[in-house]
Amino acid sequence: MLSIIIAHRNRNIILDRLLKSAQMSNLPRYKHEIIIVDLSSDIKLSNKYKDLNLSFDNINYKGTFWKTKALNRGVSLSSYDNIMILDSDSLINDKFFDFVFNYLNTVNRSYKLCHRVVYLDKINDIICDHVDKNNKEEFNKVLKSSYGSLRVARERFTENENVYSFKKDNDITCNKSLGNSHFTMLKSDFIKIGGYDERFIGHGYEDLDFNLRAFRFLKKGYLCTDFCNLVFHQNHDYESSWLMEKTQRENKEIYRYNSINNISVIEKNKDWGKF
Repeated sequence: MLSIIIAHRNRNIILDRLLKSAQMSNLPRYKHEIIIVDLSSDIKLSNKYKDLNLSFDNINYKGTFWKTKALNRGVSLSSYDNIMILDSDSLINDKFFDFVFNYLNTVNRSYKLCHRVVYLDKINDIICDHVDKNNKEEFNKVLKSSYGSLRVARERFTENENVYSFKKDNDITCNKSLGNSHFTMLKSDFIKIGGYDERFIGHGYEDLDFNLRAFRFLKKGYLCTDFCNLVFHQNHDYESSWLMEKTQRENKEIYRYNSINNISVIEKNKDWGKF
């Protein structure tokens, strides 16, 4: 029912924590698959997550991290009608997939469910230690007691850019959200839009571009601030090959061009999702 796509290179410790948090959640009880597109990591991550339907697509590619092409490839390999995009440096709480699958069971149309992101910052080491030790109870206890004070990722909307106030009991919903790099939607809609624009290389602006084009195509995007819909961002050092100044400048220009020209659909070429 749900294919989860993750692009990966040399983030083994971080990715391991994400998969452990997924294994500690209720995901194993649902019909799912996790596809990790690995772009020539130095050390391959072994499949030790027996409760997860997990597969690695190992690509022999050592150039600048090509996140857009890796995610498009993962979607092309997916088996289910619904896809979820997650960054490898994420963590999820134990109720996250209950929320997602409940939403999937009630929606009967094109949709885009945007997952809210908060940064662990000050409690990062504590949280990661609990995940490393598979301490599910303490992991969730710290998250729930701390999330009201955590820093929220900027969220973009179709009218004025806005950032929701983040309060424990503030359950705001919005159907005009562009979202960020964590979302769930129909695979068929992702394909119709043309997926990610593969002219974006490295990291930067590719998520803004896709989300803007997706909203232009779908005319909607749903965001709920319920705790269960949160994705947590792990603190870590950024890889220099992902954030090169040259690719950042080039990515910005591509985003600007697509935005100014009101582009929603990218035509796929024969190399789409292929290395």
